[in-house]
Amino acid sequence: MSFHPSMVLRAHLPQSSRVTCVLPGLVWPGNGITATLRELELPGLAAILGHGRVRQQSGLPYASWLAQQFGAENLPWGALRWEGESERAADGREQPFAPKDAPYPNILCADPVSLAFTSSSLVLRGPRELDLRPTEVEALIAALNEEFAHIGEFHAANAQRWYLHLRQPVATHFHPLADVLGRPAALFQPEGEGARDWNRLANAIQVLLYNHPLNRLRGERGQLTANALWFWGAAPAGCTEFSPLKRPANTLIGDEPTLRGLAAVSGAHWFASDAADSPASGQAGHRWWHDTRLQDAALAGDFMGWLTALQELDDELLQPLWEAWQAGRLQELNLCAPSDRMFLSSSLKTRSRWAFWRGTLANDRLAPLLQAAPQPSPDAPE
Repeated sequence: MSFHPSMVLRAHLPQSSRVTCVLPGLVWPGNGITATLRELELPGLAAILGHGRVRQQSGLPYASWLAQQFGAENLPWGALRWEGESERAADGREQPFAPKDAPYPNILCADPVSLAFTSSSLVLRGPRELDLRPTEVEALIAALNEEFAHIGEFHAANAQRWYLHLRQPVATHFHPLADVLGRPAALFQPEGEGARDWNRLANAIQVLLYNHPLNRLRGERGQLTANALWFWGAAPAGCTEFSPLKRPANTLIGDEPTLRGLAAVSGAHWFASDAADSPASGQAGHRWWHDTRLQDAALAGDFMGWLTALQELDDELLQPLWEAWQAGRLQELNLCAPSDRMFLSSSLKTRSRWAFWRGTLANDRLAPLLQAAPQPSPDAPE
């Protein structure tokens, strides 16, 4: 094999630095936010969307979008999330939450929820809104394990993330919790083989939780009651072990246990957000910064919480990244905002620096991009 001087030159070039921000919930699932958004200062987001190549596309359920980024159509979310559960030791290192000895296909997410009647339907309120105390979690898990030991064993990683380790595999299709929150629960019932059995089990669990003294006390205090569990995240039919996944980036950064589980299976490096280098460091390779604060607020219908998270993300993440791209420390900066209403993305590459006709968006132009109703966006040539 012969060598050319250009090959030596390329061999010594530094590896490019790329960052992708994954911000589910960045698009608020409704309209009418323009006036409120005027009160915020979002220079990082306004610059990334104004100078970048923006796309608004049809929405896709978040779990489906995330699976696609790892080269799959469907994934065992219960097992992956359990794989990523951890607790932090006194020295700051991540330690396993619990032994990962449960059979892989037999783990379901079993998150605590509150079913509440509206004028027309039964609507799901999520674990974040319940705000259960540790003692309450312990009492409810104990009651579930005493009554339903023949089904499997319930575990709680924290107040919001619960699991059921089943004694037998499950072939039923369940809808992810994020797809159901704030919507009529009747539209998202289990489907396929064993669906009737799971509906009966869900009803029995509701009876137990409704009558639990702890929930009676919560009701008397005017608090939401943890009166149901939402099962989801079963392994796809025929899966008996983790299959290798493609990694969308060298390094995944974020605090969700699902992300840590995906990193473990795909071979990507993983860091908690407070343990990673600054997003503006210009570190070589491709890094995924993943943050679900906006999604948590949007799913709970917490508009003020969503605005607060939006301002925090601009200050902590988006402004430093924009400044790093401007200074040339980043060769590529991408933003992805998946949701089932609309998919918003923006891409800044090296050649984008010459797109002089683009500029930072005013808030009036920013607001239409952050609302569920899609707006046409011109695609000027780079």
